[in-house]
Amino acid sequence: MWDPHNTVGEAVESNLELEQDVESTAELQPTAEPEGVRELSPSGNAPETINNSMSGNRRIRRALKSTKAAIKIASLNINGFSSASLAVPGGSKWNHIKQIMYEKQIGVLLVQEAHLDDEQEAQLQKLFKQQLRIFKSADPDNPRGCGGVAVVLNKQKICTEGLNNPIEIVPGRAILMQLQIHCGDYIRILNVYAPNGTTQNKEFWKSLEAYFQDHPAHKPNIVAGDFNVVEDQIDHLPMRNDGDPEQTVKALEDLKSYLNICDGWRQTFSTQKEWTYRQQRAEGAKSHIDCIYVKDAILETARSWKIEPCHLSDHKLVSVDVVNENAPEIGKGHRTLPIHLLNDKLLIKHINEKGCILQTKIEKLTKYPQLRSTENNAQTLFHKFKGEVMGIAKKRERAITPRAAEKLRKLEALLMEISNDNDCTEMEKILATNELQTSIEKIQMSQHQAKRHRAAVTNRLYGETISRYWSQLNTVKTPRDLIYALRKPEVQVGEDPHEKNSG
Repeated sequence: MWDPHNTVGEAVESNLELEQDVESTAELQPTAEPEGVRELSPSGNAPETINNSMSGNRRIRRALKSTKAAIKIASLNINGFSSASLAVPGGSKWNHIKQIMYEKQIGVLLVQEAHLDDEQEAQLQKLFKQQLRIFKSADPDNPRGCGGVAVVLNKQKICTEGLNNPIEIVPGRAILMQLQIHCGDYIRILNVYAPNGTTQNKEFWKSLEAYFQDHPAHKPNIVAGDFNVVEDQIDHLPMRNDGDPEQTVKALEDLKSYLNICDGWRQTFSTQKEWTYRQQRAEGAKSHIDCIYVKDAILETARSWKIEPCHLSDHKLVSVDVVNENAPEIGKGHRTLPIHLLNDKLLIKHINEKGCILQTKIEKLTKYPQLRSTENNAQTLFHKFKGEVMGIAKKRERAITPRAAEKLRKLEALLMEISNDNDCTEMEKILATNELQTSIEKIQMSQHQAKRHRAAVTNRLYGETISRYWSQLNTVKTPRDLIYALRKPEVQVGEDPHEKNSG
């Protein structure tokens, strides 16, 4: 019988070692918007047509997913503009949202329960004008008190120049955004926050279906947000049906069928149990109501479907990396090490020893040039030195992993194990997983605040000094430019004239 009190320890202290935040080079960076619009498709050449059957080259595309440029799309119900529990002036969550988007490399964040009015939106646009761009749809009756959805774009990942304003399909509930994600390819994203009531929920899905029937050119590639309804008993704990299927689930199913979309996470993890919302009490029920629905063409190549705890809300963060096969293939980049390893005396000692040996060998080659060869020269010796140092550093990194990070990893693995343990009763599972999730959120909050504290110290030291930090702080963030393809000098008959992998 499961006893949660024997497995969950207390949260660790907030003074954690900071690991270097290295920006991934495997993110899609669009160029300026060209004339014309193309629908995102597996080939990138023409508007997509959905085929429910498994395509013959799906296995090949799956193998290439890890090397294709991608953009991370995430959804989070933030449960209001502010929180008294956050140690920031006014309790605003948006500084934390910006940090989360940066740390997790999120390109597009779909926010529900934003509680934003025009004044607050203008303040946020001014505050984050160099990092983010925010589009909101507020509740028409009580913009600061309920509802509201927003689309937040990371300027380092998404080209925000020349964007059209989103379409408010249902004010405060549904907003449609069109984005350019790759060299002329566009994607339409629908952010939804469905009503709680059974009748209102049903009418909400019917109103969306009616809108897209009247405007078929606006049909989205991705529908994400807080659906406030589940389609299967497995997505409830304790397991139960969600109201009357004829009134709620059927309306959603009709919309899904018309838009030709499916739950990407559930398609990828068909039998796994994981919930995105929990009631804030020890025996609180759970449900999987935050989802990302995609068309089959996107599902074919999408990767990294995730559901992650978020200390800002009682909802979890759901995300996916959307891949376009017309994008270039990008590797993982150069290996880098966490900055805290620079303070590891044992590692520094090993590096110094290896460096002294390298220096002796190079000096010997300089003194006796006849010993130099294609296998024995300064370049090959230095290459070998870097490989040896990286191997030693990787071992030390595993050995001195910060205590909080190691504990967080174990708690997350334990949470997954208990969530899918069929030997536990439902109440045992609720109590154990709620306590585990609370502990995970405490550690995440501790790490989050520690990083904010270090950032504040750095800003106090260098924010008013002419330095590299000051220059970067006052520079508008823009996506990197990519070379999407190179033309081959010689092409065989039937061969693609463009090369997208220069490796």
